[in-house]
Amino acid sequence: MKRKISRSERKAIRKQFSEMRTEEKAEENNTSADTTSANDWKEAKRAEKKDRINQIRSAGRNLEEITSKELPDEVEKVLEQYFFSVGDMVEVHPPSQRREIIMEGDDEKERKIGLVIETEDYVHERYPSGKTKEISKCVYVTVLVGAAVERWNSKNVRNCE
Repeated sequence: MKRKISRSERKAIRKQFSEMRTEEKAEENNTSADTTSANDWKEAKRAEKKDRINQIRSAGRNLEEITSKELPDEVEKVLEQYFFSVGDMVEVHPPSQRREIIMEGDDEKERKIGLVIETEDYVHERYPSGKTKEISKCVYVTVLVGAAVERWNSKNVRNCE
């Protein structure tokens, strides 16, 4: 059976509907406010990320500055050292360990004697600051032989006696 709704009840229902609509509109505004706050949140996250990246970059620069300064614990390690100086008279010998039989009078022909002009070091490794970490001293010797200048490996060179 159908029941008739009174006027006062209709007004109450309409009032409830209008309140529901205003609540829905308010929720929609809140969600749009949430989306704007979500955008603000994303921007804040981006800013945090940029700050973190900038901190890492500046830390790298600071590390380079620190390492570029000479540190007291940077010690040079000499791996191999030959004792030749500028002005020494030296002679070159073949690299083989085998002794050769030299006939009498032929030793002067085979003997190559020269004057040391310059010595060269070989750097194996360096510290980040640029200071040498591992070095071999006097590895190569630049020698004046007659009128020619030659570069000899120090392993094959001996001082003249």
